[in-house]
Order: sequence, then structure tokens, then C-alpha cells
Amino acid sequence: MNHNKFILSPISEILKDVATASVGIGTGIETYPLCDYVMQSVFLKMTGSQEQKMKCICWELASSDYEYRYFRFTQKRLGECSEYSEKREIYKDLVKQIQKNDTSFVSLTPNERNDILSKTKLSIENIFTDSNLLIWAQKSYSEFLNIWSGVLKTHFANDKDNLFTGINGYLHIPLIPDTRTGLYRTLFSKKIAV
Repeated sequence: MNHNKFILSPISEILKDVATASVGIGTGIETYPLCDYVMQSVFLKMTGSQEQKMKCICWELASSDYEYRYFRFTQKRLGECSEYSEKREIYKDLVKQIQKNDTSFVSLTPNERNDILSKTKLSIENIFTDSNLLIWAQKSYSEFLNIWSGVLKTHFANDKDNLFTGINGYLHIPLIPDTRTGLYRTLFSKKIAV
């Protein structure tokens, strides 16, 4: 598979493959122990795929812009692309490259972002409907629907610097060690008006 085809292939295809592969297993209580194993495997496969896509995007950008190649691969290298900060850097790089070729581009339009949201939600709903995945993880799927209902077009790709902004009224902050307990403080700051 070439880079472009891999970059453009939806990660939801991995979920679709798992739903299809689990059809013959059945839905009885004896299959529930498989849920953790299957979901952990899917998570790792999806995460790895996303990290590889980020690296492929960098390489494709570097193939056509040698100044970018020098900067990204010698001056400001990325790690495994597993952290949000690295994904955000790639998003900013991508926007800069688009703007080099189309100076009128600022960010996705509200209609484009709405289209992405509706297609993503529909894709996930179609994959999970009548599947073992839904039967095994009904509570998690209900939580997903609840969270997803608060995700709006204003929460992603609004400008050239931020891939995501506050979702469901929460603003993401990095993990900070809490010296009193030795644990980490919450992932989210106080609820804000969105």
C-alpha cells in the first residue's frame, strides 16, 4: 500500500474488520471474556495505525518541500507521534503546507467540519449496530454516545494552531504530577462555557 492510500484510509476500517471477524463467535455470556482481549488488540492496532499515518504525512510533506524536510528531520524532530503535542505539530505543518499552495486557505469551513462529524458518528454507529462489540460493551458505547453528543464543529480544526479545543465544556490540560499523593492530577480543567 502506498503512503497516500494508507494516509487516506479511515481508521474505522480496523473497527469494521473486528466487527466482521467477531460475527461467528456468538453473543453468549461465554464470549464476554473475549471482549477485553479484542478491544485491547483493536486499541493497539488503531493507535499504531494513527502513529504511522502521522509519520507518513510528515514524510509526504518532506518529499515535496526540502526546507520542511531539513527542519522536521534535523532541527525539530518528532518522536513516535503518540502524544497530542506531536499530532498538533503535524497538523500545524500540514496547514502551513496547504497555505503555501493555497494562500486563501485558513481552516476547514463549518460545513466541512459538520460533514466530518456526521460521517464519523454514522460510520461508528453502523459498525457497532448489531455487532458483538456493541453487545459486549453496551455501557461503554452508551458513554461514547453521551460524550459524542457534546462534540461540536467548534471543537476541532478551527484555526491553524489547534487541532482540538474544549470538548463537552472541558479544556484538556496535560498530566501534572501531584507531589502530595504521588499521582497525577486530573486530565481536565474546570468546566468552561463553550
